Amino acid sequence: NLAQGQSADLARFIGTLLSISLSLYFNCVSGENLITE
Repeated sequence: NLAQGQSADLARFIGTLLSISLSLYFNCVSGENLITE
């Protein structure tokens, strides 16, 4: 039961990390597009 809780927390942490890095990535991409145009 403890292992299940840890894996759930890990999955939630990874999901949050992924969404943050994705939003940062898209912010950088859109920023570069604005600069080049």
